[in-house]
Amino acid sequence: IVGSMQALEAIKLILGIGEPLIGRMLLFEALSMTLREVRVRRDPACPVCGDQPTITAPIDYVAFCAGPTAAAPVAVPSVTARHAVDRLRGDSTITLLDVREPAEWDICNLHEYGARLMPLAGLAASIAAIDLSRTIFVHCKGGARSAKAVQQLIDAGARDVHNIVGGILAWSDEVDESKPRY
Repeated sequence: IVGSMQALEAIKLILGIGEPLIGRMLLFEALSMTLREVRVRRDPACPVCGDQPTITAPIDYVAFCAGPTAAAPVAVPSVTARHAVDRLRGDSTITLLDVREPAEWDICNLHEYGARLMPLAGLAASIAAIDLSRTIFVHCKGGARSAKAVQQLIDAGARDVHNIVGGILAWSDEVDESKPRY
């Protein structure tokens, strides 16, 4: 179904007909057979399609998403999604950082727990706005970006910072099934 939709989008673009999904993302939920449309703004700083792209050729996406390799493991303090929600419910002083991109935040977020969106790409410039003396939980989609963010925060002087293992996907599985998976 999704492949057919992608092919149709390509045909619309090639022939210059119809209304392509430019600036929009279509979410398809097969279990309920529902479609949802999300508006996506162009980011002028995007490394692929921004004003000054730095990514101009395909990368090894599997290796990129896998995070650190076995040859160079990065061990960062971690908690499970279940442990994180238990702590967040009982302690309002914990900072919850979401290091995903704004479009991901629009799909699914943890705002009800006080999450702050701070994309990994801009984290170094934003660290000054974070109280590093507080307990900090960090999450992304699956855990690789948040592990990098935890290391950056530790390097900046954070003493009690933890990666939420499995990210928002684990949160959806372990804590709140109503959170959309994407």
